[in-house]
Amino acid sequence: MSISSLPIELSPLHASELNTLQAPTNLCPFRAAHCGDQAVLGALLRTGQVTADTENECGETLLSRAVQGEHKEIVEMLLKTSPTKMDQTDCRGLAPLSLAALEGMEDIVELLLATQRVDVNVTDDSGGTPLHLAAGGDHTRIVELLLQTGLADIHTRTANNETIMSIAAEAGAESVVELILKEGFKDINVQQGWMATTALMEAVVQGHEGIVKRFLQIENIDLDIYNRDFHTALDIALLRGEKAMARMIRRKRKLGRSPHPG
Repeated sequence: MSISSLPIELSPLHASELNTLQAPTNLCPFRAAHCGDQAVLGALLRTGQVTADTENECGETLLSRAVQGEHKEIVEMLLKTSPTKMDQTDCRGLAPLSLAALEGMEDIVELLLATQRVDVNVTDDSGGTPLHLAAGGDHTRIVELLLQTGLADIHTRTANNETIMSIAAEAGAESVVELILKEGFKDINVQQGWMATTALMEAVVQGHEGIVKRFLQIENIDLDIYNRDFHTALDIALLRGEKAMARMIRRKRKLGRSPHPG
């Protein structure tokens, strides 16, 4: 979908429309963007006094507020005006693409990516990218859309050293795990956070047996890494009473290969 093909056009403002904008509650373009009021926002845009890049006191743009409200039609309207502040963050430190990825807004993510003017690897205040946020929410389709751009960095880490894989493992996002592995993810043994856990450890802690099984098929998975408590993934499985996972890990250690070939 190209933005130039979007159907919404801004026609000249008529005097009758100005009369509808006299009430104070209707004068705020941010209220209109957030509430999905196309008529009021369209009229305000036609005055030329506001644009899609207009900011409020928090530094949020109209585009950001439209995404917050999950209003696809308003986002379309604003994108037609060619905004330049596509990656400006809101009061939570999220760019429009990041917010849409976090909340699973597939249509809006697709619209934003279609502009080819958003930073696919834009980071939030914690260093997370849209891919991190989509993975954490198990939003498989959004992960696919981001990967299809060919620009999303699957190896970027947050300020806490979290990888996309460790976040997906913690969330139990099996389909996302598979997508990232197919993209050639290499950092499976990275340790994250104060507890220095790996993606495998996160999957064990959360009881995601399917993900543990898939990780054990990875040739270079390191089963001898210790977290801050000096526990390996096997130790964690035993401590948590995860007998099936413990058996799989022991078998992997014994055989030195995947316990479930293929």
